[in-house]
Amino acid sequence: MNVKTLRTDKHWSQEQLAHFSGLSIRTIQRIENNEKVALESLKSIAAVFEISLTELKQEKNMTTDTLNTVNEEIGAKALTEEQHANAKEHVAEVKGFYQSLIFYACTWLFFPFAALVDESTNNEMWWYSLYMACFYLFLIAIHANSVFKPFGEKWQKKQEQKFHDEQ
Repeated sequence: MNVKTLRTDKHWSQEQLAHFSGLSIRTIQRIENNEKVALESLKSIAAVFEISLTELKQEKNMTTDTLNTVNEEIGAKALTEEQHANAKEHVAEVKGFYQSLIFYACTWLFFPFAALVDESTNNEMWWYSLYMACFYLFLIAIHANSVFKPFGEKWQKKQEQKFHDEQ
């Protein structure tokens, strides 16, 4: 499919296509002239026209150079099975974290509610509510640290580089 044909079939100007795709007008011109463009630009165009990247790549007028570039970028970004399994595991961990967060928030709400219902004058339930809030925040912090690893390998490498640069 020819991008220019797709654009003109919808009666769009290059400016409109640029606006819809989030690309610059110059990038739209490069695509229509079959010049070398980034994979992300092609993905944006395919999304705007609601077609797959494969359909867009099958454009008759697209140069071999551009096709080779797209295929190289797709190949470079393909995940190995191990990386895919790691990514899937991480997503499951993040999902579990958010489920725990919702559980903690919902169960903690019991304590302030109980304090409101409690008609005693000593307000012990308010203190329980405060204690449980601190305890739950502690649990959330531990869980977040294990899932998101804010002080993991990337942080360590960054700190080592920063230290090296200061020397």
